Amino acid sequence: MDTIIYEVLSMPINSYDNYHLSWKPEKSHLKQPYYLSLASALAADISAGKLKPGTRLPPQRELADYLDINFTTVTRSYNLCKQKGLIYGVTGRGTFVAPHASEYISIHEFPLQSGIIEMGYISSFEQCNAIVAKAVQKVAQKQYLTDLLDYNYMLGHPHHLAAGLSSLEQYGIHADIDHIAIVSGVMNGLSIILATLFSPGDAIAVDYYTYPNFIELARIMHIRLIPVFSDWEGMLATELDLACRLNSVRGIYLMPPCNNPTTISISAKRRSQLVNVVRKHHLIIIEDDVFAGLPSAEPPTFYTLLPEQTCYLSDIPKALCTGLRVSFLVFGEQFREKLQNGIYNMNMKTSSLDAEIITELIHSGDAVELIQRKYELALQANKIFDTCFPLVGHKSPANSSFFRWLPFPCDKPGKEVEHELMKLGVEIVHSYRFTVIPNEDEHYLRVTLSKAGNSKKLLKGLEIIRQYIQKNRIVR
Repeated sequence: MDTIIYEVLSMPINSYDNYHLSWKPEKSHLKQPYYLSLASALAADISAGKLKPGTRLPPQRELADYLDINFTTVTRSYNLCKQKGLIYGVTGRGTFVAPHASEYISIHEFPLQSGIIEMGYISSFEQCNAIVAKAVQKVAQKQYLTDLLDYNYMLGHPHHLAAGLSSLEQYGIHADIDHIAIVSGVMNGLSIILATLFSPGDAIAVDYYTYPNFIELARIMHIRLIPVFSDWEGMLATELDLACRLNSVRGIYLMPPCNNPTTISISAKRRSQLVNVVRKHHLIIIEDDVFAGLPSAEPPTFYTLLPEQTCYLSDIPKALCTGLRVSFLVFGEQFREKLQNGIYNMNMKTSSLDAEIITELIHSGDAVELIQRKYELALQANKIFDTCFPLVGHKSPANSSFFRWLPFPCDKPGKEVEHELMKLGVEIVHSYRFTVIPNEDEHYLRVTLSKAGNSKKLLKGLEIIRQYIQKNRIVR
């Protein structure tokens, strides 16, 4: 009698063998520890394409009953996959496969076929590089050229750091040589920050639409990104506060002067509101000053407002020449030791030759001429854009941006849109690449204005896009 009772109690009270579940892992393949085995099975099925992006996963209790395992085991498995960026949860709706769980969304330049107009990858009006070439020639004639080829000054030669500090003074960045370093571009700086100041499973708040390469970087490092809604003044402080209370957020990633991709500039008032939330929750600010140096009426940087909690990345060199992989990283005292150690072990050293070219441009005054010329080209390109799309209202100061954010009322998959436009002769980027959680109601195209090569090709590319939108738009 005891044996019969035991067998009955060991069976699942609710059998889901014949019940529809969106995911039914093979029970016999699970091994102890079960939460790791289940997480591996989920990751494998996502990677193999068996679970498509957006698939709603079984509720944790239902899956636990189906597998005859403890509910908390499923919870641990789901949490582990959330940390890896494979799935995400929406309060009241359930758990879903992440939109980019089985694909790479980072944007980088691909060799294009002849006749394709590049309007996806952002460059920096490279037709101005003749000014940079002059600086290279001057550097090549310097008596201390060979000193730039050694292994010394891994954080940057003192006179390179001094040039960086001098150029940053005009943006209210007041630092000293102990709190600045040279890194090999913004992505390298972001990698160092994430690797040294954050741990796998940590959460970082980002704009709802944010830089896809940062999304990929966070996924590689198993850092969770928490999207926060914005308006035309920037990320909403109330939404950030809510996200912090619900997700134990440790940091925040922002592009204050010109968000990539929306072109939104965070207002001075909104920056002050966000700083209050950052102080309240002791967040680390990662401030990506994309295209720093371009003329604009910028409010104070976050580093100026809260230097002790901010890591500021200046991309002045990108505005000068994207091929020179040099950026300035400025940081508060509490981050100094960890970041410097990270640079030593992840970088060893950024090219002093590249840094010398940037320094030459700054000291000679050519940087001012170069930035002014690119600013004028950006103004001209934006006027062409406004001619093609006169009804696209932008409340942000997008008139000098190197790209624009174009509403696209079409429900076609983003990959399909990109492929179709490529066949028509334009390389473009769809908004699906910029989201941590997919937005099924709104679709956009990020249109790069700085890479076409000349005004004639830019106008041709924009006309192709305009006609494509007219043909495929959905009137709601």
